[in-house]
Amino acid sequence: MSVRINQSHTSSVKSHKELSDVGLRSHDEIDSYLAELDKARGPATDLGERISNIEQSANESQGAVTEHEQRLDDIETKVNSNRSRLDNVQQDVLVARSDVSTLNEKQKDHEKRLTLVETEVQDARGAESSLQFRLDTLEKSVELAGNQSIQDLSVSRPVYLSSNNSVEVTIHAGRASINKRIVDQFSQSYIIPDITENTTYYIFLHENGRFSYSTDREEPQDAIIIGGLDVGLSPTTSLTARDFRYFLTKGSVENDMSALGVRVSDLETVVANHTTTVDKHEHAILGLQPQLDELTEEVELSRQDKNGVVYDALKDRLDNMQSRLELAESRGTIEHQSVFHYTSSPNSRLSTVRDFQIPRYVIGANSTEVFLDGIRMDVGDDYIEYSDTLIRFTFDVPKEARVTVISRGSIINSTSTTDYTYYPDGKMHIEQINGGVNRKVEYFYTPDGNLERQEITESNGQVKSVEYQRDSAGKVVREVNNGAAYYVLQGGATFDDTDLQRRLSFLEETGLDLDIVYSYFSNGDIQSEEVLTVDTVPQLLKKTMFSYNADGTVKTETLIYDGQSIQKTFEYDANGNIKQVRIRKVVI
Repeated sequence: MSVRINQSHTSSVKSHKELSDVGLRSHDEIDSYLAELDKARGPATDLGERISNIEQSANESQGAVTEHEQRLDDIETKVNSNRSRLDNVQQDVLVARSDVSTLNEKQKDHEKRLTLVETEVQDARGAESSLQFRLDTLEKSVELAGNQSIQDLSVSRPVYLSSNNSVEVTIHAGRASINKRIVDQFSQSYIIPDITENTTYYIFLHENGRFSYSTDREEPQDAIIIGGLDVGLSPTTSLTARDFRYFLTKGSVENDMSALGVRVSDLETVVANHTTTVDKHEHAILGLQPQLDELTEEVELSRQDKNGVVYDALKDRLDNMQSRLELAESRGTIEHQSVFHYTSSPNSRLSTVRDFQIPRYVIGANSTEVFLDGIRMDVGDDYIEYSDTLIRFTFDVPKEARVTVISRGSIINSTSTTDYTYYPDGKMHIEQINGGVNRKVEYFYTPDGNLERQEITESNGQVKSVEYQRDSAGKVVREVNNGAAYYVLQGGATFDDTDLQRRLSFLEETGLDLDIVYSYFSNGDIQSEEVLTVDTVPQLLKKTMFSYNADGTVKTETLIYDGQSIQKTFEYDANGNIKQVRIRKVVI
């Protein structure tokens, strides 16, 4: 039997590249790892030795780190200690700085005081080289002055004149008051004739300025003793000048005391007479005391009305009753009396005020009520009835507040009559309002016939005026209001400039001198009105601007006052009557 084997295969020989990629890692990776291992081994014989060396070095470094950490802990402790000391030092520095500041202030004060002392010492030293030298000079002068006797009207240097047996003395200059009369004398010589041994002569100065002598020391009424002369056994060897000046004034005290004594005696007599009269009146008063007690009780009871209101005095109650009766007679019953309403609007005053001028009312009649921003004020606590035309608040009323006064039964009759007088050319001359405000208005005109000034005389006699300044065409360009104030009374009329159709109610109670300047459109309509103070630099108080419709009616009226702008827009019906006014705040 024969066997035949047929074999068929491919070649099993592989390339180097194919052989190198057999396994998990390639030869390139293995080569890189071997190179990294050689690098990590370094100069050591094997990697284990290198690791042992590293571990030994790490152990040594750990010891050094531990040592450094200990040193850091010690340093931190020292730092904390130094920080505490530094805080203490900083506190000490702050205290020292405060002390230094105090010392600087004291030093400045001492320097200032030293400067004042130096100035005072310099002034006291004057022209001398030192203060001590000047004081020494003054002390010497004072000592010399103290040792010097006063020579005024003294008698000295007696000289015997043998030719006529007389003595000549020197009387020094001086001044004396004799019986309230001043006597001045210059230094002069005076001769005493016919002298006798062992005799004293007294010299006198008379109020008429002459000198006299006498051996009697008694002073004449019109003279004062100033000195004397003692003559001894021999005038040639024994002459002595004497000084008898006790005062250089005579007569005023003595005469006054004498007159006072006479007056005291007279007064004692008068007092005695009055004492007798007082005793008589005392007995009469004691007899009237019971009647006086009864009258006092009656008066005290009469001070209280039926409502329990107690008046300070009976006269106050009687005045109140009389005022009410006068009101009832002039107005009818209380129910039919008119009501006076006065309002001072917010921002209508230039500053805070206390006084408000109102039409005349009855003080103490309890007929006037005062409201501040709608709150009723109490008389006595919040305001006082200062006069019958003025109330005064006890505090400052802000200019933003609204003050309202309602007076029931005011003595100003709301019904008024007006009498007119005219110039020969027919222009208004005097307008006399009787009742109500009781005002007199006198009109003055320019030669061209334009109104120049209106002079207003109030019921209290105060005279005010409104002056108009015009341009060449006769239009008013400025109105000077010299304190004219306006009031609105129920049933009465107000004084107004109807030609310009404007209101000046915000000027109530200001009392200021004002300038009002107008500007016009080309057609003659008023464009704006400015109210200015008359100061050196005028201050704008109020400005009103107007705009018009095509038919000439006012379209808008814009008021700028106290930093606010308010605009009124007018709407008209078919007949030209105002049917609506819209008031809005606007920004100009």
